Amino acid sequence: MVVTTTGLRTWNWNSGQELPPAPDIRSGQPILSRDGELLTTSDNTNVRVWRIGDLETPAYQYPLNGRGVRDVRLDPNRKMIRYIEEQPASTAVVRTLYLGNALDPEWHSAKEPAPKPKYKELGGRLTAAASGPPGSDQLATGDETGRVTIWDQALKRRRSIFTGTTTGSAGHEKPESVTTMRYSPDGQLLAAGGSTGTIRIWDAASNRPLGSALLTPGDTVQSITFDRSGTTLTADGEHTPRRTYPIAPELVVKTVCQRSRGGMRRAEWKTFIPEVPYGKTC
Repeated sequence: MVVTTTGLRTWNWNSGQELPPAPDIRSGQPILSRDGELLTTSDNTNVRVWRIGDLETPAYQYPLNGRGVRDVRLDPNRKMIRYIEEQPASTAVVRTLYLGNALDPEWHSAKEPAPKPKYKELGGRLTAAASGPPGSDQLATGDETGRVTIWDQALKRRRSIFTGTTTGSAGHEKPESVTTMRYSPDGQLLAAGGSTGTIRIWDAASNRPLGSALLTPGDTVQSITFDRSGTTLTADGEHTPRRTYPIAPELVVKTVCQRSRGGMRRAEWKTFIPEVPYGKTC
């Protein structure tokens, strides 16, 4: 396929014959979906999704109203379009458009043009970023809504997105912007700090949280740093002194034993868990 001043020109791969032109596609970088059924285009006016079988009318259209965008990517499996929106006087913003049922198979086979689906934007202004360890192509970015996005810098595409500092139960989440992030020296852990004091540690391979949030004074987390061995994490608050947390399992056990002054006594054990035989914990 080729984008020209007269529109998009495409050819049949098997026969080599040119297919009917698409005069409405005259600019932007067309991106074909992996299954070859959808085409995504963007310019300063709209982000559009086209069916390859019908390039006369866009199947989905989102108005940009003159906002500059780049790195537009369609994810049919997750039913979303993700792109980076340029900001004149601030950091670029990562946007996500949810397409709802617009990409369902039944919708593709519809004879009549399908109604435009409702959409919502996820994410917001970028507020933090962290590069992976040396030799890694991984980049983590955090935004003002508390979400963390993992990017593959070599392939320039998103690997995953998850809740970084947002707290609360499902349906009652309270957004907390990500203020700082850091990978451990071996790249196995990712720590994220938030504007109201939340600090969480994630497994970098699976993006799963390791335990609950660390206990903090509730102050804005300005920076977090792993030590060289990756066994402790140090956090600096905006109005509170530096605080170091043990995160290696053996250090955590040692800290708990020190605070409990040697672990549970027989009398305490009998009071709280009498059905379990006594065992020395520290």
